[in-house]
Amino acid sequence: MTGIINKIPARSKIVNSLVSVIQVVERECSGQSQNVNSTTLAKAQTGGSDAFYVTIDNVGASNYVYVTMTFVTFSATTANAVGSSAGMFRGSTKICEFIQYANYSRQNGVSGTRELGSLQTIQYMDKSPGTGTNTYHLGLRSDGTASAVLVPPGLSVFTAMEIQV
Repeated sequence: MTGIINKIPARSKIVNSLVSVIQVVERECSGQSQNVNSTTLAKAQTGGSDAFYVTIDNVGASNYVYVTMTFVTFSATTANAVGSSAGMFRGSTKICEFIQYANYSRQNGVSGTRELGSLQTIQYMDKSPGTGTNTYHLGLRSDGTASAVLVPPGLSVFTAMEIQV
């Protein structure tokens, strides 16, 4: 009898270290963001202040932080196409952006404003957070200057998990 027991594909990597979850922090936000009219990733804000973020304290040296953000976006434009993309900042530094214009709809022949709503969850493993306190902010990007994207009122959930590897 032949089989594939104990056979490992050539590109597989075996990790022999243990992984431990050190802490989990969750933050909820129910406010509405201001419009983001930017073709580059910008922090989602409310009244000029950062509101869409999670802060994790006492991160140990060489540990990772796994961040999850769940939120709704609402995009609107008077152009034929409406869309947006999302990403994250650690402090003021952009650390990731997910699929440029990931939420996209083309509506030719439609007059007036085109709108698109979408529930999104983005995740990122930060392999180089700073030791101590790290704050992760939601970033948004609109599809051109004739477009705007915002987080509407409702529950947004932001989670950060410190992992020891």
